[in-house]
Amino acid sequence: KEPIVAVSEASTIPEIGNPVEEYPEFSLNEYKPNNLVFLVDVSTSMKKDGKLDLLKSSMIDLLDLLRPVDRFALISYSSDTHIIIETSSNLDKAACIEAIRSLEAGGNTAGARAVKKAREVALEQFIEDGNNEVFLATDGAFNEGVEKALRESRKMDRNDVRLSVLGIKCGPFTTKQMKQLVSEGRGGFIPVVSEGEAGDQLIKQIKKNSSYSD
Repeated sequence: KEPIVAVSEASTIPEIGNPVEEYPEFSLNEYKPNNLVFLVDVSTSMKKDGKLDLLKSSMIDLLDLLRPVDRFALISYSSDTHIIIETSSNLDKAACIEAIRSLEAGGNTAGARAVKKAREVALEQFIEDGNNEVFLATDGAFNEGVEKALRESRKMDRNDVRLSVLGIKCGPFTTKQMKQLVSEGRGGFIPVVSEGEAGDQLIKQIKKNSSYSD
């Protein structure tokens, strides 16, 4: 399946008027442009307990906040890795929401290879002096262990790309493994348990990492 590539015909970022007034919650004067890559676990276990629906809701909440200057990519992984959508300039929120809603769970968890793909996409869409961040969203540990993923996390750090984790109703072992991963990637671990709280925490993390005062 070919990924959706949601781009504008315009090669430059459009004029947006007064950024403080138009985006009072995410002002262009206070927050850097964001290049956000969501790497989503769609293995069979994500079907249980509404985990995937919880994650979808959190990402859609975030899209309401994002501005045309921000970039969004969605990659799914289970037994295989697929780029679902990539955006560059003039963020197409409707296309991104459609891509999020299309996610379905099934398969095993091959996470380390997927982290490598997410790093590649983040670097392709890299924003100089922006917040470049990969969000790994998962409910379980990697089948092949965490060492390969740790190496990818270190590579991201060297290339000024953060790695954060959205832990979807994770148990203690997975939480420990994911915290180890983000410690190498200068990101944060965000436990996702309830719908409203998950979106709020995700937005807080992105605001923290994209603030000009950071």
